[in-house]
Amino acid sequence: MSKLRFETASSSRVGNRRVNQDRCAIVQDGDDLFLVLADGMGGQPKGEEAARILVDTCCDVFRKSAKPITRQRDFLRTALNQSHALISRYGRRFAPPIDPRTTAVLLVVCGTTASWAHVGDSRLYLFRSDQEPWHTEDHSYVRELFREGGLSEEECATHPLRNFVTRSVGGIAEPEVEASIEGPRELYPGDILLLCSDGLWGPLSETRIHQWIADPALQLPTALERMVADAESTAQPVSDNVTAAVLRLVET
Repeated sequence: MSKLRFETASSSRVGNRRVNQDRCAIVQDGDDLFLVLADGMGGQPKGEEAARILVDTCCDVFRKSAKPITRQRDFLRTALNQSHALISRYGRRFAPPIDPRTTAVLLVVCGTTASWAHVGDSRLYLFRSDQEPWHTEDHSYVRELFREGGLSEEECATHPLRNFVTRSVGGIAEPEVEASIEGPRELYPGDILLLCSDGLWGPLSETRIHQWIADPALQLPTALERMVADAESTAQPVSDNVTAAVLRLVET
């Protein structure tokens, strides 16, 4: 009987920013796999610390969870809420307190099923050979206007408030995380799942992203490195941090 195996890769570039506020990680334990990405919010102090705390905490929750993770949505919710509590606690250590925040996108795969969660405008893309590409819906002001019919896709890309995020992890005044959680969903050979910050999906179209990571002539790590470099150079001279983590399922 054939079996699915995981191919993974990750990459991050600072762009022309002074600090890289993005973080990501990939952790595997047997047939369970976890990917997480965070984009620290630059409008808040210590966004890079919020992103680091989130990634470290989520990975710790994954490592300590009994395997296989059968209650995937509960796992994602627990990981986000523990991250939120620790980021808020970190902010309260300062005098006066500060309000570090981050976006988040999490993916957990158990055998052939997957669930994911996101907060803010970091995205998960699903590329499947027989379907149109799909991605999570951003928690942002311009996407809310788009969903209401007030903006076109083109207007979203150039709107002055396109970076205004309406949900985040962290924020000492917020009691808990308001995340969008989906799954479990069945995965199939050839499926590609991509987690990325807005520094990637902002400069590159969905078609261009797919062309890079679905190129059969390139190994997955090479394709991802070139795609991230493409996003960085396309956005110049004002490139944001660019970070991505990718998973491809291969039948053996």
